[in-house]
Amino acid sequence: MESAALTGYLIVSGVMMFVGILLTRMIFSIPAVMKKYLFLLTIAMLPFLAKSQELARKKCISSLLKAMNDPGSYKPVSWTKLKKEYSDYYSSERHSELDLEKRKYEALNDKVDHLIFVDKIGKRDEELLNNDDYHEHMSLKAGGEIIIDSLKKLDSVLSVKFSPKLQGYSLVHTFRAKNKFGALVLSRYYFFIDTRFKVVEMEDENERDRKRREIIDMVNQATEKYRNQ
Repeated sequence: MESAALTGYLIVSGVMMFVGILLTRMIFSIPAVMKKYLFLLTIAMLPFLAKSQELARKKCISSLLKAMNDPGSYKPVSWTKLKKEYSDYYSSERHSELDLEKRKYEALNDKVDHLIFVDKIGKRDEELLNNDDYHEHMSLKAGGEIIIDSLKKLDSVLSVKFSPKLQGYSLVHTFRAKNKFGALVLSRYYFFIDTRFKVVEMEDENERDRKRREIIDMVNQATEKYRNQ
């Protein structure tokens, strides 16, 4: 039953994408009769989409009830629509590798910049012309900049060529239920479901926001510490 609903949803998604392309390219040239048929086709797809939404909700509720302190107190309030989630290049392993490599060379160049600054202390320009350390450091910096620029260009090219792939679906559910102290509270949970409609992530929206703030604070602190070095 679930497999059939999933298959139907995937087929309908493909048909809807095709219809969207047709509408975009031919909206001004499609005869009135054809427009009518396209409209009817879109209406016919709605029951399949509703079944997929229903299946996703059942999976989410099942996972939610298992994690609740008092499942019997659960009262649904609202659901968001099922949203498709695609892979993103800037979250890919390849981008992470290139970014890490770029940061290494940027850190090395920062150290070389310091060495060049020390080389220049108390010296006139004509004195620097005969300073072997200064020339070596300038060459290292130039080489590092070439590598950094190459890594940036490669990263940019790969981002353009990247083809997003469907990773799954997400939705947010608002409900009331008793917490561990027995108080009835309003909660919002985020769910991520894979392409087989299996719940792989379930998290309180408040907790997600707290983690986001922690990450932002950590990044800001690290940036400030780096600037002060």
